[in-house]
Amino acid sequence: MSVVDPDARLMGNNRGGVDVSYNVQSAVDEKHYLVVEVNVTNKPADHGQLSIMGKRIRKRLKIKGKIVLLGDKGYYNGRDLRRCHKNKLTVIVAKQKAGREVPDPEYKLDKFTYTEGPDYFTCPAGSRLSRTGVTEARVYENKKVCGACGHRAKCTAGKYRRIWISPYQKACRDVDERTAANPDLYRKRQMMVEHPFGTIKRTMNGYYFLLRTMQKVRGEVALLFLAYNLKRAINILGTGGLRQRLSAFSSVLFSLSAKKPAIVTACTVFMARIGYLETAL
Repeated sequence: MSVVDPDARLMGNNRGGVDVSYNVQSAVDEKHYLVVEVNVTNKPADHGQLSIMGKRIRKRLKIKGKIVLLGDKGYYNGRDLRRCHKNKLTVIVAKQKAGREVPDPEYKLDKFTYTEGPDYFTCPAGSRLSRTGVTEARVYENKKVCGACGHRAKCTAGKYRRIWISPYQKACRDVDERTAANPDLYRKRQMMVEHPFGTIKRTMNGYYFLLRTMQKVRGEVALLFLAYNLKRAINILGTGGLRQRLSAFSSVLFSLSAKKPAIVTACTVFMARIGYLETAL
């Protein structure tokens, strides 16, 4: 924990070291590459963040129908993928590589045959691996047979082969199949969501935060991405087009403030900022 910012945490950086940091999440639309939602957490990993961002996007854009989310392998988490499915979010996420590969490709998991009734796997050598234990995750092994098997060196680097089936296997399999079927769509992810971060860091000097604690950093991040969206809006609409839309928006704000006097002060402050923006444009 940092003595300067109690909400920040140590996180890995792209230089192989660690920094006291926050984890910034963002969502970018495919059509205009505008940032539609941002969030800041102090969790180093992205696990569990995909469903959270999906719900925030749906609420922000008021979308009741289908939403397609593209995420990198850091978001691949069985529990969260199943949560996305329950929330009617169509997810395309790359799968993380296995921690340890089998010595011989002919003995990968997809070469094992599963029999649903008796609930066991049959290995390529013809031996059965039965389920052990009563945990939510299903574990299959056969220590006695594997110990005397002549193919053991091809199948595993350990004393016996163990197959671990996640309780979220179906959700993972559905996402794997969808990702494999949409390689072109998945390739769009990097150029969509990484570009805003690069622009903010390199052209807007957003390499670090000026404020401390979670609430203030979230406000700073919101302003950074607002500035980025304004730059995108200028590129899309032009300076004149953006000014027209801001002027139209100002008329709506003043009409609302006339009906609700309580927001007159907030409306005036906002319009002062809009006026400054128009002068800058």
